[in-house]
Formats: sequence, C-alpha cells, structure tokens
Amino acid sequence: MKRIVLASMVVLALVGCRSNTPTHSAADGLQSFRYDLTAVTTGVFGDAAAGAGDASLKVAVTGDVADTHRERTLTEMKLGASTVNLERVRVDDKAWSREGKSGNWSQGPASATSGTAGLGLDSTALLGADARARIKTALEGLTATDEQVGDVAAQRYTVPAERMRVILGASATGEQTSLGRINKDSTFWVTKDGQLPVKFVTDTSPTTGGTVHIEITMRDRNATIEVKQPGQG
Repeated sequence: MKRIVLASMVVLALVGCRSNTPTHSAADGLQSFRYDLTAVTTGVFGDAAAGAGDASLKVAVTGDVADTHRERTLTEMKLGASTVNLERVRVDDKAWSREGKSGNWSQGPASATSGTAGLGLDSTALLGADARARIKTALEGLTATDEQVGDVAAQRYTVPAERMRVILGASATGEQTSLGRINKDSTFWVTKDGQLPVKFVTDTSPTTGGTVHIEITMRDRNATIEVKQPGQG
C-alpha cells in the first residue's frame, strides 16, 4: 500500500472512442489526437524503494484528446511488485477519476496538465494553429532528418532544451514544463507534410534528484474523437 500511495503521489492519471477520419487540415494544427506515453524513473526514489527490488517507477499512459476541453487517460504505474491503474476524464472545467476500470468515480477540479509531481502531458499546449506556429518557429534553423515513424513520413530534429520548453507551452527561460524540468536536448519528430507532432523523447530532472525518461508517440491526428463524462455513454 505504501508503494501504491508513493506512485500515486509521483504521477496521477495522465489521459475515447473510435474514428480515425481526419476532419482538419494541417494548417489548422492539431485539433485532436491520441497518444501513448511511457516514462521510467532512475534514481528518483533512491533507498526509499530499496525493498521493492526494482526502485524505478514505470508509467504507461494512453490518452484520447478530443479538443482543448475534453480528454481521457488510462494510466498504469508499476513500482516494484505494486501496480496501480487509474482512469481519468476531463470535460470543460470538471474531471473524474477512478482506480481501475470498475472503481467508483470521484469528481475533482480539472487540471490542464492532467498530472502531478512534474509529470503529465499538457495536451492543450499542442492543439490549434497557434501551437503549430510555435512549433514551426521552434524548429527554424535546426537540421531535419527524414525518417519513417510507423506509417508516417516524418522529420526528426534534435531540439535544444529552451526550444522544447516552448513547444510544450512553457517559458524558454524556465526549465519547468508539464513533463518536468527539461535542461537537455530532446528528439522530436513531426510530419514531413505540415509539421504536426508525431513523437518526442526527452529526459526530465525532478527537483528531488534522479531522471525521468519519457517517450510519447502521437497518432490519429485530427481524427474524430469523442470524450464524454462518466455516465453519459
């Protein structure tokens, strides 16, 4: 139980329905998307988790982002032998969460970052034409390498920390982002046609020490995605 509480304090639930038909052009930027996030901590817990055998917290998230107001996340957190599964739904200024898929829903305030302790994707920072313009500006002057990411023709960039913070909607001069403190280069892939986010890999540094390695892959860009509050089908 202690480890479950610890895992819950480190990260709360980050992030549907079916339909993959794009309804917006690249010029509009991202209007909706789904994503898969994995995060692994190293040295964050130190001796506190020595009894767990493996002292790293492993987080796996799938997220459905319908627009800036609606998002659903399923999160699995593993610390040693303990596993926590959390589901979270955000609609407008309200949010609901529950443990597992059969627990009781509890309502609380909505959070733009959908997370705590410096780990959580702020999906709203990646949506809309303004976000697309911000990404294009952040990538200006950087060297692009053509790559295939799954079935997507993409371009890979090595992005300095200050530019990655801007992409994530944070200040270029401050290390803190919704994913944590970024102070090293990140790797960022965008679609070759339209420069929409495809994937990024980054390392963050918690104030308590250690590192968190994060990989996020985005899919179903601009598909029709529905997110409804619990009890509405």
